[in-house]
Amino acid sequence: MYVPTAFEAQKLQDARTVGGHDVRLADALAHTVDGRIAQYLAGAPALLERYRMAPPAARAVIRAAMDANRLGGAALVGRDFLQAAAEGYLGDDGYDALGEQWLEEALAYTQQPSKGVRGLLSRVRARQGSDGGDRWRLSDYMDHIGRVERRYAAPPASFWRAAREYLPEPHLVRAVGQAAEARWRDAEAAGLYQRALDLGDVEAG
Repeated sequence: MYVPTAFEAQKLQDARTVGGHDVRLADALAHTVDGRIAQYLAGAPALLERYRMAPPAARAVIRAAMDANRLGGAALVGRDFLQAAAEGYLGDDGYDALGEQWLEEALAYTQQPSKGVRGLLSRVRARQGSDGGDRWRLSDYMDHIGRVERRYAAPPASFWRAAREYLPEPHLVRAVGQAAEARWRDAEAAGLYQRALDLGDVEAG
């Protein structure tokens, strides 16, 4: 049976009509922007299983990216942010067990594709002449999972510090500051607002 790489506009509209009666199809339509419904339906459960089975360091990196996206709108995060933030998501035993190359190993795990869809995290290469290095993007499906599963979760102190030190865009730093303030993390919020001001965000004052 032939399955197209991506569905055309009319096919997508037909699928939306049917999607009202099929939860999985509705979810696929809500989280694909390029018509790759079949890949999403096949790959999303595999991604979720890979997340559930992730080694502690890889799971910590994913959760740090989840919180950056859901609390600050930071769809792209850098290596330094992930390294600094992820440590607080590990328990004592997991932290003590980290090897010298733990971050590289964690990122390699998260980038492996699953059944036609990109990995849990995807590397976005820096263009020549651009500021900063490569960054990582959380998959749309895992962003959805993070917003559901972590909606009541309080990020560790390492997350707020990493956001203050390594998020380069002032409006993202301000947004994380607002999230900290909403969670009564007043000291973290003050530091984030000051950092946003230092980066030129006058709305953070």
